[in-house]
Amino acid sequence: MVLRSQKSIPWILVWNILVVLLGAAGTYQAAEKAGLGGTLLAHRGHIEVDAAATESTSPLAPLLRGVAFKKDSAKHGALVIATLNGYPLGGDLNIVETLLDEFAIGDTVRIEYAMVAEGEEAIPQLELHAATLQLVPHYSPSYLLIMTVVAAIFFVLGVVVLVKLPHEHHARVFHHTMNFAVLLIACTSGRYTIDPAGLGYLVRGAFVAGYVMMPLLFVHFTFLFPEPKWRGAERLMHVCYAVGGLLVAATTLSFILSTTPEIHQGWMAVYSALFELCRYLFMAGCLFSLGNFIHSFRAAADEIARRKLRWLLLGSAAGPLQYILLWVVPSKVGFIIVPEEVVILMVAITPITFVIAIVRYRMLDIDLIVNRTTVYAVMVGVWLAIYLAVVGVVAMLLQSSLTFSKDIWLSSVAAVIAALLFEPARRRVQAFVDRRFFRVQYNYRVAQRQFVEAINRAIDVDQLAQLVVDRIALLIPVERIALFRIRGDTARAHPLAHHSFPILQHRSVPFDAAQLNWDTRLPVGIQDQIEPGVPIVPADARIFRRWGVAVAFLTLSEQGKALGFLALGPKKSGRRFTVEDMDLLATVAAQAGLAIERIELQQRLMLEHAETQRLEELNRMKSYFVSSVSHELKTPLTSIRLFAELLQRSPTIASEKSQEYLKIIEGETDRLTRLINNVLDFAKVERGLKEYTLIECDINPIVESVIATLQYQIQMRGFQLVADAQPGLPVVAADPDAVAESLVNLVANSMKYSTDHRFIRIATFGRNGHVGVTVEDRGIGIAREHLLHIFDPFYRVREETAHRAGGAGLGLALVKHIMDSHNGTIHVTSTPGQGTTVTLLFPINQHPLP
Repeated sequence: MVLRSQKSIPWILVWNILVVLLGAAGTYQAAEKAGLGGTLLAHRGHIEVDAAATESTSPLAPLLRGVAFKKDSAKHGALVIATLNGYPLGGDLNIVETLLDEFAIGDTVRIEYAMVAEGEEAIPQLELHAATLQLVPHYSPSYLLIMTVVAAIFFVLGVVVLVKLPHEHHARVFHHTMNFAVLLIACTSGRYTIDPAGLGYLVRGAFVAGYVMMPLLFVHFTFLFPEPKWRGAERLMHVCYAVGGLLVAATTLSFILSTTPEIHQGWMAVYSALFELCRYLFMAGCLFSLGNFIHSFRAAADEIARRKLRWLLLGSAAGPLQYILLWVVPSKVGFIIVPEEVVILMVAITPITFVIAIVRYRMLDIDLIVNRTTVYAVMVGVWLAIYLAVVGVVAMLLQSSLTFSKDIWLSSVAAVIAALLFEPARRRVQAFVDRRFFRVQYNYRVAQRQFVEAINRAIDVDQLAQLVVDRIALLIPVERIALFRIRGDTARAHPLAHHSFPILQHRSVPFDAAQLNWDTRLPVGIQDQIEPGVPIVPADARIFRRWGVAVAFLTLSEQGKALGFLALGPKKSGRRFTVEDMDLLATVAAQAGLAIERIELQQRLMLEHAETQRLEELNRMKSYFVSSVSHELKTPLTSIRLFAELLQRSPTIASEKSQEYLKIIEGETDRLTRLINNVLDFAKVERGLKEYTLIECDINPIVESVIATLQYQIQMRGFQLVADAQPGLPVVAADPDAVAESLVNLVANSMKYSTDHRFIRIATFGRNGHVGVTVEDRGIGIAREHLLHIFDPFYRVREETAHRAGGAGLGLALVKHIMDSHNGTIHVTSTPGQGTTVTLLFPINQHPLP
């Protein structure tokens, strides 16, 4: 896991481990939670027992069967619980849960209850009955399993987003949101007297923190994703977090005080009020987040952002909104619609859709999901209506009570009729939804204008192709799409860009417009994929279906020449291409063809201009080379001629003096020879004729011969030479003459580009499977911007100090070629004004040469 700072990794790990441990403790606490065995509702100011949701095995079942109505047994009423262990309950479910959470499964409690008939509101005027009940497990095994699985989904997906986008602020906020959601789900109210002592209070505090902090983090996330929308949000959220932390602390403290036997009587109401405030904060945060997403969706101009927001809206509606509508509000009004475990299971949709929006929003087609969900939701209602209508009509016609056999027969007939009518009805509903809601998902004129503007801004054919493919995929989701370029010399089409065309990887397709019977003015397509009335050329369905193509458009040049074509597969929604779709695609294909022709013409002109500039630069370099070589040739020739004339005119010159003059002539001759050899060798390199004979050789003798060759020039120029050879080096496969030539060029450069500090060091060494030679000087050095070019032929640094040193600019180019031919490497380090170090590394010869 990579985060903004390595220091934050331990804190993130500790936070995640703490969430896992608290979640496990919360699950254990929930498994130990005791209950009365029925569903309790806060209704009409009482705690009522939901008779329909209470099983026959519940301790409350005998009370529901054995209590008679006080006034009129024909009246409907409800069983209400007035007190629990002597504590008056009123209509507060929080007090009931807090009181029961003190006990373990199997403990007994004493309740006072009554039957309230319709119209009777006040318990004190009713006759109360007392009963002792043995507590049973509050949560079923299936509920505990669902709770654990859903909490694990939230936790894992929060970690996934953090790992995928470790540097994104919204990813970190989402991760914290998921962790607090885990605390909210797993740390639900349970027995707080579990061992070890105090663990129950810690879990209850985590539960309250989940209720308070999760919606606040959710609100924070809505201000950050898909794009930050308000600069002041960070400051505001920090204030909200501080207030939320105080609320969590106050609620948890009031719970602890309310469960203290000496003082719980007063604090119970405080805890209940604070916890209700937490619930209202939860609902307000979730509803505000949904509204904020809707505002972002309406304000978004980018289709990518809108698609991400569709996923977020789907997740918000499927998770927090349905939790409020199907559980929180119904439990308040006393009418449970869906069991709690079903609601929790449905909430698991939220993190999944959010992760898709954050990490991979194009994994699925959100519009297709909404389309199909709408259609099949309507069809379920239609099917039920048909079924009930058939049953009702038949029952009315029979005008008699139905026996069991008649019921089976009637249900079977109704199911068959409904099944036969299902598919025709589905087609009509699909067509209606497509026509009313999903026919055109874009503004045709706006999309056309934006397409043309984007195409005209493209400066590269590949960029243009990717732009066309990506935008079409966003506007008109299809199974596959590709833009092809026809190569005239091969009569084959090559894909420039494509989506979901794996068959096109590194392949081209044959193209023959005449054989395909392609009228360049019209698209070619499969008729059942396009709305009737759109002019097309019918395609060879066998070929198109084999390639997965539904419709194709030619891209033409200004002269009408086919440059390529745009191929699209069927729509992901299963709908046909509309008139608007075909007009937009035809415009895009036409504009793409003109843009391709324009870009390729511009590229040809740019290449011609670049070629002209290259030729001019080459001529300039050649002129500079001739000038430099002429100067380099003239200098040693002048010296040779001067000292030869001195020897000629002074026959009686002393022997020591004549030997000195002869050494000068010999040194200048060697200098002249090296220059000519460099030019000739470079000419061979350019023509590919330069060859090297590799033999097993020792580097040290080669270095010694180079030093002996340059000894005269080193002495004449006043250089201090230090030779540092490491004995016993392994042999390498090399051409001794070529290695010597490389070292001579390097030492010559060191002498040439040294001014005041005349020092040269040559060292040999062995390291990491290589034998190396280092040539070090303390000359003028090389600036960083020139290091990348010093091995280019004819390259010369334009600085005055280096320019005065002369040279043809071939020495280092030859050194580079020699090292490449020996599978060796060159390393150069240099500091202007301090000197340069060049290291040649030769691989050790592991296998003897033949």
